Amino acid sequence: MTDQRLLNEQETTPSTAFRADSLEGGRLRLKDVVASLLERTPSLSRKLFRIEVEVPYTNPLLWLSAQTIAGRGYFCDRQKSYEMAAVGSLAVVTESSAPSSVCRAVRSIIGNTSARALGGFRFEAAMISLPEWNGFGQARFVIPRFDLVHTDGRCHLSMNIILDGTATVDSLLQEIDSLNLFLPRLEVALPPIVARDDQPLQTEWTRQVESILNSVRESSVQKAVLARRTTLDYFEPVDAISLLSRMHEREVHCYGYYMEDSAGRGFVSVSPERLYRREASTIEVEALAGTRPRSTSPSDDDRLAQELQSSAKDLNEHRFVVRFISETLNELCTSIECSKEPEVVRFRRVQHLQTLFRGQLRPDVDDDLILARLHPTPAVAGYPAETSRHLIRSLESFDRGWYAGPVGSISATGAEFAVGIRSALVDDRKVHLYAGCGIVEGSDPAREWDEIETKISGFMELFSGQ
Repeated sequence: MTDQRLLNEQETTPSTAFRADSLEGGRLRLKDVVASLLERTPSLSRKLFRIEVEVPYTNPLLWLSAQTIAGRGYFCDRQKSYEMAAVGSLAVVTESSAPSSVCRAVRSIIGNTSARALGGFRFEAAMISLPEWNGFGQARFVIPRFDLVHTDGRCHLSMNIILDGTATVDSLLQEIDSLNLFLPRLEVALPPIVARDDQPLQTEWTRQVESILNSVRESSVQKAVLARRTTLDYFEPVDAISLLSRMHEREVHCYGYYMEDSAGRGFVSVSPERLYRREASTIEVEALAGTRPRSTSPSDDDRLAQELQSSAKDLNEHRFVVRFISETLNELCTSIECSKEPEVVRFRRVQHLQTLFRGQLRPDVDDDLILARLHPTPAVAGYPAETSRHLIRSLESFDRGWYAGPVGSISATGAEFAVGIRSALVDDRKVHLYAGCGIVEGSDPAREWDEIETKISGFMELFSGQ
């Protein structure tokens, strides 16, 4: 079989092209195929060619941590059935380059290859971003030059190429040679914290919660999600990949996500919450709202779960999200199904109420429309949406950036987005942690403060050696 038959491009069915018995063998195979491709293909074809080489299992995060190529990214679904580490930027699609049609623009580049783009969106596009978020933009999706994917028990090292007249054999071979195949262990120890700053402080937080509760009593809003930012300072730079690795391995049933901006700042999210998953015309969405902490005692843990299921305040908070998703999916779908009653789902530190939805999309619905309708849900903004968002903007003094925004991946046939919560922005010697909670009738400022402390405690443990 010739190399040309094995290449996966827009006019062919994507397929695994090659096998190698090591990462080094995979790199050599990539170089052979690239040289062959440029000899056989018109230099201005402007198509995306994807070369895939099956290699022995390699930990994607370990591989990612070893790479020095700019533009590192990572996505892992909650079941850990699909894991992708990516480096380099073949193409970048931003909100400014494709207003209101980011997903369509990404898919026009991918074609029907098996390439995926990683990216995300700001929580609030209307806000002017502060300096720490400038490199991420309102929306940013990267089709990587190289990626390492582990799925279905197999591992593939792949390269994406567009022949637009700028790529030469020598330049592409140099890029392949720049891949680092020596994979050292991830840093086990993270540096100690030297300073902590909470924004807002608890006294101001109490005032903000009371302000929302006044709006609830006046019936101008029924729920608003108030967030906090905790900034940690260190004597030395923090390794964002190590932070993600340690956080992700501790959490069950959570997404893993990482994206770097051009300045090397890294956004880390280990989110329990799916915004949506679409494969062809089938969409899966969930409502995740209402919280209790976990307990090391099984009996106390069960008591907290039962308390959550019977709490009028938490059930009310959850219903706002369920109502919003039901109304939205009824607009987007020809049919929908959902759980009859919310169930308790347990994570390492907290447990939530969850309601699952599944629908069949109308033929005219695409990912850009789904995102415009679904984000933000009342789980991260409030209800009604516009009123709660205005209230959030008036109270919060920091920039949420990509916190609580949609983050995930886009493929030729589908897309999957998590809600970017349980997240951190790693900026050299600073780490900004973000967490929020829903304020509804019956909320208590002190209890809501403690709920956020529980949510960020997983990050804090990593730096305290626990």
